[in-house]
Amino acid sequence: MVETRDERQERIVEEWSKTYKGTLQAATRFGKGHCIIKAVRRVLINPDAKVIIVVPTTALKNQFKARILFEQLTKYNIEVQVINTTIKSYHECDLLIIDETHRVAAETFSKIFSCIKYNKILCVTATLERQDGKHEIIQKYAPVFHTVSLQECVQNGWIADFKIYNLSVELTPVEKAEYDRLTKVHNSCFTVFQWNFDLAFRCMST
Repeated sequence: MVETRDERQERIVEEWSKTYKGTLQAATRFGKGHCIIKAVRRVLINPDAKVIIVVPTTALKNQFKARILFEQLTKYNIEVQVINTTIKSYHECDLLIIDETHRVAAETFSKIFSCIKYNKILCVTATLERQDGKHEIIQKYAPVFHTVSLQECVQNGWIADFKIYNLSVELTPVEKAEYDRLTKVHNSCFTVFQWNFDLAFRCMST
């Protein structure tokens, strides 16, 4: 009998709760948000527990706050913070959740692991691996404990089937040569900043 998506989510949280530490890597639309809420409820068996959910954008912050309201969890000590603000001060909590965790491996955002004292940690992402190899920073604090692939999600009907269309653009020989030249310039310059977009952008501003 095929495992339902809800059953898989329950199994993931059960697996995580053996150590209360790790990264869930699951395809987009699998329901990582459901896993987060299930993990929060697991920790809130102690009603005095404090939970901090760190997200990359204000839009995601608003979504999570709406989700907490919908799940009737507002009476608990749950904070949703945008990472840019979080890394500016020190925090303590029982459970730290980092959404879109592949982003926190950037030099600036990786401070998150030192500016928050936590007992339990759950990170979630669709794809942890980064071109610059800095996903190893996340693995150090929260190693991947479970992976749900896109193929598995489609095969089990957990997400809708899809098609990928490659749209080609015809370039003249001159345009292709210029594209190749600019790509080399971009790569050589960006390497100087160790593929850190935030650092490169700050330098550009001056």
